[in-house]
Amino acid sequence: MNPETSRFFKIPSTYTKLISIALTAASITHGFSISCINQKTRICSRNKLHLFLACASILSEILRVAIYLEWFHGHVFCPKDSNSVETSMWKQIMMFYFVEAVTIITVIKGILLWRQDEMETLTKACFDFELLINVMATSSIPVHEVYKSTTCGSPNYVSLKSVVIVFIFLGTSLGIPFMGLVLSLWMPCMPPLFTMGMRSCESWGGNGGLSLTIKIILGLFESYNFSAICGPLIYAMLGFLYYPTLLLEAWLKLLQREILNLPSIAVQYRLAQSFSNLTNFVLRTPIMSMILGWAMMAEVTTLYVFMTAQNLPYAVVVYMGAMATNMFILIQVVFRALSVPYLTSRKFARCQGQPRGKWLSKFLRSCSPLKVSVGDGNFFDRLTSLVISNMCLDMLITLLLTEA
Repeated sequence: MNPETSRFFKIPSTYTKLISIALTAASITHGFSISCINQKTRICSRNKLHLFLACASILSEILRVAIYLEWFHGHVFCPKDSNSVETSMWKQIMMFYFVEAVTIITVIKGILLWRQDEMETLTKACFDFELLINVMATSSIPVHEVYKSTTCGSPNYVSLKSVVIVFIFLGTSLGIPFMGLVLSLWMPCMPPLFTMGMRSCESWGGNGGLSLTIKIILGLFESYNFSAICGPLIYAMLGFLYYPTLLLEAWLKLLQREILNLPSIAVQYRLAQSFSNLTNFVLRTPIMSMILGWAMMAEVTTLYVFMTAQNLPYAVVVYMGAMATNMFILIQVVFRALSVPYLTSRKFARCQGQPRGKWLSKFLRSCSPLKVSVGDGNFFDRLTSLVISNMCLDMLITLLLTEA
Protein backbone atom coordinates (compact mmCIF):
# COMPACT_ATOMS: atom_id res chain seq x y z
CA MET A 1 0.00 0.00 0.00
CA ASN A 2 1.21 3.44 -0.84
CA PRO A 3 1.87 5.10 2.52
CA GLU A 4 0.43 8.37 1.30
CA THR A 5 -2.96 7.11 0.25
CA SER A 6 -5.62 4.77 1.43
CA ARG A 7 -8.95 3.71 0.07
CA PHE A 8 -10.73 5.68 2.80
CA PHE A 9 -8.59 8.69 3.59
CA LYS A 10 -5.27 10.29 2.87
CA ILE A 11 -2.54 9.36 5.32
CA PRO A 12 -0.65 12.39 6.68
CA SER A 13 2.81 12.92 5.24
CA THR A 14 4.27 13.30 8.76
CA TYR A 15 3.26 12.49 12.32
CA THR A 16 3.92 16.02 13.57
CA LYS A 17 0.50 17.59 13.08
CA LEU A 18 -1.46 14.62 14.34
CA ILE A 19 0.78 14.14 17.38
CA SER A 20 0.54 17.86 18.12
CA ILE A 21 -3.27 17.70 18.11
CA ALA A 22 -3.29 14.64 20.38
CA LEU A 23 -0.83 16.19 22.87
CA THR A 24 -2.87 19.40 22.83
CA ALA A 25 -6.02 17.45 23.71
CA ALA A 26 -4.19 15.62 26.51
CA SER A 27 -2.65 18.72 28.09
CA ILE A 28 -5.06 21.56 27.31
CA THR A 29 -6.40 21.55 30.89
CA HIS A 30 -2.89 22.28 32.25
CA GLY A 31 -3.68 19.69 34.91
CA PHE A 32 -0.08 18.45 35.14
CA SER A 33 3.39 19.87 34.88
CA ILE A 34 3.74 20.23 31.09
CA SER A 35 1.50 21.33 28.25
CA CYS A 36 2.05 21.19 24.50
CA ILE A 37 -0.42 23.41 22.69
CA ASN A 38 0.11 23.52 18.92
CA GLN A 39 3.74 22.33 19.34
CA LYS A 40 4.45 25.12 21.85
CA THR A 41 5.72 23.45 24.99
CA ARG A 42 5.34 25.08 28.38
CA ILE A 43 6.19 23.84 31.87
CA CYS A 44 4.38 24.92 35.02
CA SER A 45 7.43 26.40 36.77
CA ARG A 46 7.31 29.29 34.28
CA ASN A 47 3.63 30.14 34.71
CA LYS A 48 1.87 30.69 38.04
CA LEU A 49 -1.59 29.79 36.73
CA HIS A 50 -0.28 26.55 35.22
CA LEU A 51 1.47 25.69 38.50
CA PHE A 52 -1.72 26.42 40.47
CA LEU A 53 -3.83 24.21 38.18
CA ALA A 54 -1.31 21.36 38.33
CA CYS A 55 -1.14 21.47 42.15
CA ALA A 56 -4.93 21.87 42.48
CA SER A 57 -5.39 18.81 40.27
CA ILE A 58 -3.15 16.73 42.53
CA LEU A 59 -5.07 17.89 45.62
CA SER A 60 -8.42 17.07 43.99
CA GLU A 61 -7.18 13.56 43.21
CA ILE A 62 -6.12 13.06 46.82
CA LEU A 63 -9.65 14.10 47.85
CA ARG A 64 -11.08 11.68 45.28
CA VAL A 65 -9.08 8.80 46.74
CA ALA A 66 -10.30 9.77 50.23
CA ILE A 67 -13.92 9.55 48.99
CA TYR A 68 -13.25 6.08 47.56
CA LEU A 69 -11.67 4.92 50.82
CA GLU A 70 -14.65 6.29 52.75
CA TRP A 71 -16.86 4.11 50.53
CA PHE A 72 -14.84 1.05 51.56
CA HIS A 73 -15.18 2.06 55.21
CA GLY A 74 -18.95 2.49 54.97
CA HIS A 75 -19.78 -0.48 52.72
CA VAL A 76 -17.10 -3.14 53.26
CA PHE A 77 -15.14 -2.77 56.49
CA CYS A 78 -17.71 -1.10 58.77
CA PRO A 79 -21.15 -1.23 57.10
CA LYS A 80 -23.47 1.48 58.38
CA ASP A 81 -26.45 -0.87 58.33
CA SER A 82 -25.81 -4.29 59.82
CA ASN A 83 -28.85 -5.64 57.95
CA SER A 84 -27.69 -4.36 54.57
CA VAL A 85 -26.93 -6.77 51.77
CA GLU A 86 -23.23 -7.59 51.42
CA THR A 87 -21.54 -5.46 48.77
CA SER A 88 -20.91 -7.39 45.56
CA MET A 89 -17.36 -8.57 44.98
CA TRP A 90 -17.25 -6.96 41.54
CA LYS A 91 -18.07 -3.59 43.09
CA GLN A 92 -15.24 -3.99 45.59
CA ILE A 93 -12.78 -4.93 42.83
CA MET A 94 -13.94 -2.02 40.69
CA MET A 95 -13.57 0.46 43.56
CA PHE A 96 -10.16 -0.99 44.46
CA TYR A 97 -9.08 -0.34 40.87
CA PHE A 98 -10.23 3.28 41.09
CA VAL A 99 -8.25 3.77 44.32
CA GLU A 100 -5.06 2.30 42.88
CA ALA A 101 -5.42 3.91 39.45
CA VAL A 102 -5.96 7.43 40.78
CA THR A 103 -3.17 6.92 43.34
CA ILE A 104 -0.74 5.79 40.62
CA ILE A 105 -1.66 8.72 38.39
CA THR A 106 -1.27 11.18 41.27
CA VAL A 107 2.19 9.81 42.10
CA ILE A 108 3.19 9.98 38.42
CA LYS A 109 2.05 13.60 38.24
CA GLY A 110 4.08 14.39 41.34
CA ILE A 111 7.19 12.78 39.83
CA LEU A 112 6.69 14.55 36.50
CA LEU A 113 6.47 17.80 38.44
CA TRP A 114 10.14 17.29 39.31
CA ARG A 115 11.08 16.16 35.80
CA GLN A 116 9.41 18.95 33.85
CA ASP A 117 12.65 20.27 32.35
CA GLU A 118 13.54 16.83 30.97
CA MET A 119 10.00 16.42 29.62
CA GLU A 120 10.19 19.76 27.85
CA THR A 121 13.53 18.79 26.31
CA LEU A 122 12.19 15.44 25.09
CA THR A 123 9.00 16.94 23.63
CA LYS A 124 10.96 19.53 21.66
CA ALA A 125 13.52 16.91 20.63
CA CYS A 126 10.76 14.73 19.17
CA PHE A 127 9.45 17.47 16.89
CA ASP A 128 12.99 18.49 15.87
CA PHE A 129 13.94 14.87 15.22
CA GLU A 130 10.95 14.34 12.93
CA LEU A 131 11.78 17.54 11.08
CA LEU A 132 15.23 16.10 10.36
CA ILE A 133 13.74 12.73 9.34
CA ASN A 134 11.23 14.47 7.10
CA VAL A 135 13.91 16.44 5.28
CA MET A 136 16.03 13.33 4.96
CA ALA A 137 13.13 11.24 3.62
CA THR A 138 12.04 13.87 1.10
CA SER A 139 15.46 14.93 -0.10
CA SER A 140 17.02 13.66 -3.29
CA ILE A 141 20.51 14.70 -2.20
CA PRO A 142 22.88 12.52 -0.15
CA VAL A 143 21.91 12.20 3.47
CA HIS A 144 25.15 13.77 4.71
CA GLU A 145 23.97 17.01 3.06
CA VAL A 146 20.49 16.82 4.56
CA TYR A 147 21.26 19.32 7.32
CA LYS A 148 21.69 21.98 4.62
CA SER A 149 18.53 21.02 2.73
CA THR A 150 15.01 22.39 2.89
CA THR A 151 13.69 20.26 0.04
CA CYS A 152 10.07 19.20 0.39
CA GLY A 153 8.53 16.06 -1.05
CA SER A 154 6.62 12.96 -0.01
CA PRO A 155 8.11 11.08 2.94
CA ASN A 156 7.40 7.36 3.11
CA TYR A 157 7.91 6.57 6.78
CA VAL A 158 4.31 7.17 7.97
CA SER A 159 2.25 3.97 8.25
CA LEU A 160 -1.52 3.54 8.38
CA LYS A 161 -1.34 1.43 11.56
CA SER A 162 0.59 4.11 13.42
CA VAL A 163 -1.85 6.81 12.32
CA VAL A 164 -4.78 4.71 13.56
CA ILE A 165 -3.11 4.24 16.96
CA VAL A 166 -2.49 7.98 17.28
CA PHE A 167 -6.16 8.56 16.45
CA ILE A 168 -7.08 6.16 19.26
CA PHE A 169 -4.97 8.19 21.69
CA LEU A 170 -6.67 11.34 20.42
CA GLY A 171 -10.12 9.78 20.74
CA THR A 172 -9.34 8.71 24.30
CA SER A 173 -8.20 12.24 25.20
CA LEU A 174 -11.50 13.64 23.94
CA GLY A 175 -13.77 10.77 24.98
CA ILE A 176 -12.85 10.53 28.66
CA PRO A 177 -13.90 14.12 29.55
CA PHE A 178 -17.11 13.63 27.56
CA MET A 179 -17.79 10.44 29.51
CA GLY A 180 -17.39 12.38 32.78
CA LEU A 181 -19.96 14.93 31.62
CA VAL A 182 -22.49 12.32 30.46
CA LEU A 183 -22.07 10.23 33.62
CA SER A 184 -22.65 13.28 35.83
CA LEU A 185 -25.88 14.10 34.01
CA TRP A 186 -27.13 10.53 33.82
CA MET A 187 -25.94 8.73 36.99
CA PRO A 188 -24.28 11.23 39.37
CA CYS A 189 -23.96 8.64 42.14
CA MET A 190 -21.86 6.30 39.99
CA PRO A 191 -18.11 5.99 40.68
CA PRO A 192 -15.59 7.33 39.85
CA LEU A 193 -17.47 10.64 40.27
CA PHE A 194 -16.93 12.93 43.25
CA THR A 195 -20.68 13.03 43.84
CA MET A 196 -20.83 9.33 44.72
CA GLY A 197 -19.84 10.41 48.23
CA MET A 198 -22.99 12.48 48.78
CA ARG A 199 -25.27 11.36 51.63
CA SER A 200 -28.23 11.49 49.26
CA CYS A 201 -26.66 8.78 47.08
CA GLU A 202 -28.19 5.56 48.38
CA SER A 203 -27.08 3.48 45.40
CA TRP A 204 -24.90 3.81 42.31
CA GLY A 205 -27.99 4.10 40.14
CA GLY A 206 -29.51 7.04 42.06
CA ASN A 207 -29.55 10.67 40.95
CA GLY A 208 -28.73 12.14 44.37
CA GLY A 209 -31.72 14.49 44.24
CA LEU A 210 -29.73 16.99 42.17
CA SER A 211 -31.32 19.52 39.85
CA LEU A 212 -30.37 19.64 36.17
CA THR A 213 -28.45 22.90 36.67
CA ILE A 214 -26.34 21.40 39.45
CA LYS A 215 -25.74 18.28 37.35
CA ILE A 216 -24.49 20.38 34.44
CA ILE A 217 -22.12 22.36 36.69
CA LEU A 218 -20.80 19.18 38.32
CA GLY A 219 -20.57 17.54 34.90
CA LEU A 220 -18.33 20.29 33.55
CA PHE A 221 -16.21 20.07 36.70
CA GLU A 222 -15.87 16.29 36.35
CA SER A 223 -15.12 16.64 32.64
CA TYR A 224 -12.19 18.90 33.47
CA ASN A 225 -11.02 16.58 36.25
CA PHE A 226 -11.22 13.46 34.08
CA SER A 227 -9.08 15.19 31.47
CA ALA A 228 -6.57 16.27 34.12
CA ILE A 229 -6.42 12.74 35.57
CA CYS A 230 -5.91 10.85 32.30
CA GLY A 231 -3.93 13.57 30.53
CA PRO A 232 -0.49 12.72 31.97
CA LEU A 233 -0.85 9.02 31.14
CA ILE A 234 -1.89 9.73 27.56
CA TYR A 235 0.81 12.39 27.18
CA ALA A 236 3.50 10.05 28.56
CA MET A 237 2.48 7.01 26.53
CA LEU A 238 2.09 8.95 23.29
CA GLY A 239 4.68 11.73 23.59
CA PHE A 240 7.37 9.87 25.54
CA LEU A 241 6.89 6.27 24.39
CA TYR A 242 5.05 5.69 21.14
CA TYR A 243 6.08 8.80 19.20
CA PRO A 244 9.83 8.40 19.97
CA THR A 245 9.53 4.74 18.97
CA LEU A 246 8.13 5.71 15.57
CA LEU A 247 10.91 8.23 15.05
CA LEU A 248 13.67 5.79 16.00
CA GLU A 249 12.30 3.19 13.59
CA ALA A 250 12.09 5.74 10.76
CA TRP A 251 15.61 7.05 11.44
CA LEU A 252 17.22 3.60 11.44
CA LYS A 253 15.46 2.57 8.24
CA LEU A 254 16.64 5.74 6.53
CA LEU A 255 20.21 5.10 7.67
CA GLN A 256 19.99 1.56 6.30
CA ARG A 257 18.85 2.98 2.99
CA GLU A 258 21.84 5.32 2.73
CA ILE A 259 24.63 3.20 4.18
CA LEU A 260 25.41 1.61 0.79
CA ASN A 261 26.21 4.94 -0.81
CA LEU A 262 27.86 6.48 2.21
CA PRO A 263 29.16 4.04 4.87
CA SER A 264 30.25 6.90 7.12
CA ILE A 265 26.57 7.79 7.63
CA ALA A 266 26.50 4.92 10.13
CA VAL A 267 27.87 7.34 12.76
CA GLN A 268 24.41 8.95 12.80
CA TYR A 269 23.37 5.88 14.80
CA ARG A 270 24.78 7.75 17.80
CA LEU A 271 22.01 10.30 17.37
CA ALA A 272 19.45 7.52 17.75
CA GLN A 273 21.26 6.28 20.85
CA SER A 274 21.22 9.74 22.42
CA PHE A 275 17.53 10.15 21.64
CA SER A 276 16.75 6.71 23.10
CA ASN A 277 18.73 7.50 26.25
CA LEU A 278 16.80 10.74 26.72
CA THR A 279 13.50 8.86 26.42
CA ASN A 280 14.53 6.27 28.99
CA PHE A 281 15.86 8.99 31.29
CA VAL A 282 12.52 10.82 31.36
CA LEU A 283 10.59 7.59 32.03
CA ARG A 284 13.10 6.09 34.44
CA THR A 285 11.98 4.24 37.56
CA PRO A 286 9.30 4.27 38.83
CA ILE A 287 7.17 5.81 36.06
CA MET A 288 7.40 3.00 33.50
CA SER A 289 6.68 0.35 36.14
CA MET A 290 3.65 2.34 37.28
CA ILE A 291 2.29 2.62 33.75
CA LEU A 292 2.63 -1.13 33.27
CA GLY A 293 0.99 -1.80 36.64
CA TRP A 294 -1.92 0.50 35.81
CA ALA A 295 -2.47 -1.14 32.41
CA MET A 296 -2.46 -4.63 33.90
CA MET A 297 -4.85 -3.65 36.71
CA ALA A 298 -7.25 -2.07 34.25
CA GLU A 299 -7.27 -5.12 31.98
CA VAL A 300 -7.78 -7.59 34.84
CA THR A 301 -10.50 -5.47 36.46
CA THR A 302 -12.56 -5.11 33.29
CA LEU A 303 -12.37 -8.82 32.46
CA TYR A 304 -13.23 -9.80 36.03
CA VAL A 305 -16.26 -7.50 36.19
CA PHE A 306 -17.61 -8.75 32.86
CA MET A 307 -17.13 -12.41 33.84
CA THR A 308 -18.59 -12.31 37.35
CA ALA A 309 -21.13 -9.48 37.58
CA GLN A 310 -24.82 -9.89 36.83
CA ASN A 311 -27.23 -7.17 35.73
CA LEU A 312 -24.51 -4.58 35.25
CA PRO A 313 -25.70 -0.98 34.91
CA TYR A 314 -25.49 0.21 31.32
CA ALA A 315 -23.03 2.93 32.32
CA VAL A 316 -20.68 0.32 33.81
CA VAL A 317 -20.93 -1.82 30.66
CA VAL A 318 -20.01 1.14 28.43
CA TYR A 319 -17.17 2.29 30.69
CA MET A 320 -15.69 -1.17 31.19
CA GLY A 321 -16.08 -2.04 27.52
CA ALA A 322 -14.22 1.08 26.43
CA MET A 323 -11.49 0.50 29.01
CA ALA A 324 -11.08 -3.17 28.03
CA THR A 325 -10.73 -2.21 24.36
CA ASN A 326 -8.17 0.49 25.11
CA MET A 327 -6.13 -1.78 27.38
CA PHE A 328 -6.12 -4.57 24.79
CA ILE A 329 -4.81 -2.15 22.15
CA LEU A 330 -2.27 -0.74 24.61
CA ILE A 331 -0.87 -4.13 25.62
CA GLN A 332 -1.10 -5.99 22.31
CA VAL A 333 -0.29 -3.17 19.88
CA VAL A 334 1.44 -0.24 21.58
CA PHE A 335 3.62 -2.30 23.94
CA ARG A 336 4.50 -4.61 21.06
CA ALA A 337 5.50 -1.57 18.99
CA LEU A 338 7.93 -0.55 21.74
CA SER A 339 10.08 -3.56 20.80
CA VAL A 340 10.60 -2.20 17.26
CA PRO A 341 13.64 0.01 18.10
CA TYR A 342 15.40 -3.02 19.61
CA LEU A 343 14.65 -5.28 16.63
CA THR A 344 15.41 -2.60 14.03
CA SER A 345 18.69 -1.59 15.69
CA ARG A 346 19.86 -5.21 15.83
CA LYS A 347 19.08 -5.55 12.14
CA PHE A 348 20.96 -2.32 11.44
CA ALA A 349 24.02 -3.53 13.36
CA ARG A 350 24.10 -6.75 11.34
CA CYS A 351 23.61 -4.93 7.99
CA GLN A 352 22.98 -8.20 6.21
CA GLY A 353 23.82 -8.15 2.53
CA GLN A 354 25.78 -4.90 2.80
CA PRO A 355 29.47 -4.74 1.86
CA ARG A 356 31.59 -3.91 4.89
CA GLY A 357 34.96 -2.34 5.26
CA LYS A 358 37.11 -2.76 8.37
CA TRP A 359 36.02 0.57 9.81
CA LEU A 360 32.31 -0.08 9.26
CA SER A 361 32.47 -3.60 10.68
CA LYS A 362 34.22 -2.34 13.79
CA PHE A 363 31.78 0.54 14.21
CA LEU A 364 28.70 -1.67 13.81
CA ARG A 365 30.02 -4.04 16.46
CA SER A 366 30.10 -1.08 18.85
CA CYS A 367 26.43 -0.24 18.19
CA SER A 368 24.49 -1.54 21.16
CA PRO A 369 20.78 -2.19 20.46
CA LEU A 370 18.27 0.54 21.30
CA LYS A 371 16.10 -0.53 24.21
CA VAL A 372 12.92 0.94 25.66
CA SER A 373 13.26 0.23 29.36
CA VAL A 374 10.49 -1.56 31.26
CA GLY A 375 11.79 -0.01 34.46
CA ASP A 376 13.20 -3.02 36.32
CA GLY A 377 16.39 -3.56 34.33
CA ASN A 378 14.52 -5.29 31.50
CA PHE A 379 13.35 -3.85 28.20
CA PHE A 380 10.59 -4.28 25.63
CA ASP A 381 11.27 -7.09 23.18
CA ARG A 382 9.12 -9.21 20.92
CA LEU A 383 7.73 -11.29 23.80
CA THR A 384 7.07 -8.54 26.34
CA SER A 385 3.41 -7.99 25.45
CA LEU A 386 2.84 -11.76 25.58
CA VAL A 387 4.44 -11.94 29.04
CA ILE A 388 2.25 -9.06 30.24
CA SER A 389 -0.85 -10.81 28.87
CA ASN A 390 0.10 -14.02 30.70
CA MET A 391 0.55 -12.09 33.95
CA CYS A 392 -2.90 -10.52 33.49
CA LEU A 393 -4.38 -13.97 32.90
CA ASP A 394 -2.73 -15.34 36.06
CA MET A 395 -4.12 -12.47 38.16
CA LEU A 396 -7.58 -12.93 36.63
CA ILE A 397 -7.58 -16.65 37.44
CA THR A 398 -6.52 -15.88 41.01
CA LEU A 399 -9.43 -13.45 41.42
CA LEU A 400 -11.90 -15.93 39.94
CA LEU A 401 -10.70 -18.65 42.30
CA THR A 402 -11.11 -16.25 45.22
CA GLU A 403 -14.69 -15.56 44.12
CA ALA A 404 -15.40 -19.29 43.91
